[in-house]
Amino acid sequence: MFDIAQTDPITEVADWMRKKNPKARVWVDLASPAHTLIGDDPADIYSRTVDYITAQGWTVSREQIPETGTNGYTTTDGTRRIVIAADLTAAQAAKTALHETAHALMHADIDTADYIAHRGRCEVEAESVAYVAAGMLGVDTSDYSIGYIAGWSEGNTDIIVDTAARVLATARQIAAALDPDTLTDTEDAA
Repeated sequence: MFDIAQTDPITEVADWMRKKNPKARVWVDLASPAHTLIGDDPADIYSRTVDYITAQGWTVSREQIPETGTNGYTTTDGTRRIVIAADLTAAQAAKTALHETAHALMHADIDTADYIAHRGRCEVEAESVAYVAAGMLGVDTSDYSIGYIAGWSEGNTDIIVDTAARVLATARQIAAALDPDTLTDTEDAA
């Protein structure tokens, strides 16, 4: 996996946005639109997520990841491994565990070539799931998630709309597994 900062953005959308509003700051102007989460994991999301996905037949480990800017990765070679960077803060590790669990649930059966061809969509889906599931569990990941989603979607809101049903279903699945009362609570509030 690559961090968005290691890729070259398609600039047509950014150029169009600059024409519409020359004073606008767009995501490609930022050094990194995603800001690493700081702090602890008081809701124990990391451990609960690891327990959930391990029960689904995946292995999860914390390892040093070479200087790639990658916070974690999910294998697509059938080994069913999730690796979370060992040097992440507790808050970032929890959010990353949700992100990689979303990849495991949504993208494990995708052929590697298809994954590469549709990488942006897969990243938008996984981070959207992490953002929504974390929110359902009472944790705000917007400092990281909004920039990450904006970067991988390249400002194309259609991709977010197109993936919304799958994202919500997967986020609900994860949130319900981590806290069965979550769906009841959110349904009562609706």
